[in-house]
Amino acid sequence: MSPKMVDRAERQRSILSASANVFAARGYRNATMDEIAAAAGIAKGTLYLSYDSKEALFFALFESFADTATLEPDALSGHTDALEQIVEVLCAIGAKLDADALIVPLTLEFWSASGVEATGERFGERYRAMLDMFSTQIVGILRSGQQAGTVTQNQPLEAITSSLLAIIDGLIVQRWVNPSLSIEAQLRDALPPLLAGLRP
Repeated sequence: MSPKMVDRAERQRSILSASANVFAARGYRNATMDEIAAAAGIAKGTLYLSYDSKEALFFALFESFADTATLEPDALSGHTDALEQIVEVLCAIGAKLDADALIVPLTLEFWSASGVEATGERFGERYRAMLDMFSTQIVGILRSGQQAGTVTQNQPLEAITSSLLAIIDGLIVQRWVNPSLSIEAQLRDALPPLLAGLRP
């Protein structure tokens, strides 16, 4: 990779990092490109060379967060029991949410962008793709559990999976109003008894 490409990639990372702080603190609607350029230590014109609008920058930030949301291999392996694996998968998501103080306020901003007409189609489509990824993984684990005899048959796996992911969404809101709450700890305590009904 040429030095110019490395410099450009580093500049992109710097801009996204700066924008994450500004958007989390100010919100998408109140944040300005001037503030983001200042936070990144670059001229506003330089910022516009990389992103031609605030929406384009916010969407790039959203995509970077969605891309890093992919589950770690360790969370998808190492457990022969499907329901234990589900606990680890969801707790891995919770741990990521706990580890970065910016994720919760940014997630609320991403949701907001997904729910309004001006940005809804673009952001909503990407958000659905991320949910589909998680849903496919979790449903796959549950089906493997059915084949292994550790998950009961004739269960509405898609509805169960949707509800499990909705628990995380609800905990994100709770974390927003109570920053001391650990999403991972809540999931680790609650999921085993909630999932126990799926055992034969």
